[in-house]
Amino acid sequence: MIKSINIELLLVITQTLFSAEVLFYFIKLCYYKFQLDKICKEFQDIFFIRGLSNDNANVLLLNITMDYECLKSFCKIASSSKIFFKNNKEWSEEWTNLLKKIK
Repeated sequence: MIKSINIELLLVITQTLFSAEVLFYFIKLCYYKFQLDKICKEFQDIFFIRGLSNDNANVLLLNITMDYECLKSFCKIASSSKIFFKNNKEWSEEWTNLLKKIK
């Protein structure tokens, strides 16, 4: 294939395809970040503003959790065990502090 095609043409084609793939993943990552911020705001709204005493709190929490899981699946982003175990202690302390603030 390399002998029959001009090398410059082959380089242009492969660089174009590679650049398009990187651009696609960047756009998908930006979409993930935007949607994740939206989901975090919804969680904060339930925990800090509405409170868990709201009649629909469980339904809303389940809905937002499903939105998060669907977002991870759509963007094909898996949680890293290495990062989790590295930060677990710090996140657990942060979660304990958040639990104190929840209505």
